[in-house]
Amino acid sequence: MNNNYERPVAFIIPESAEGIYAASGSGNMTVSSLNVWDRWNGGGKGLISVSWSGINGTVSLTINFNNTIDQVEVDGVSANSRVSGSSATITFNASEASSCTIGVHVNNGSNIDALAVTGYDYSVT
Repeated sequence: MNNNYERPVAFIIPESAEGIYAASGSGNMTVSSLNVWDRWNGGGKGLISVSWSGINGTVSLTINFNNTIDQVEVDGVSANSRVSGSSATITFNASEASSCTIGVHVNNGSNIDALAVTGYDYSVT
């Protein structure tokens, strides 16, 4: 058995398509498109389904929209949420469940039918 430490070496070969990649962990998360649940004068409420697998730890999920939102609520996991303009950040423990529903409120005179998810990003700690 060899107990001597050998320092790792990385070679850069510009002609090669191969490389060393840092893994971000296993698991995946899916955020569905927004579906209108209710309409009222000056706004409405939409629902987003979020599901995940192979994720353990505290998730910080940021969802971006094409318009300003006023409030979010989360059903299915205990969560903290924060709204800032056209994005919402939801923080929750992924081990509580494998999915949740996020209610998005628009009360600013915008048309709920025009509200759409433009992207999302998440991190796990």
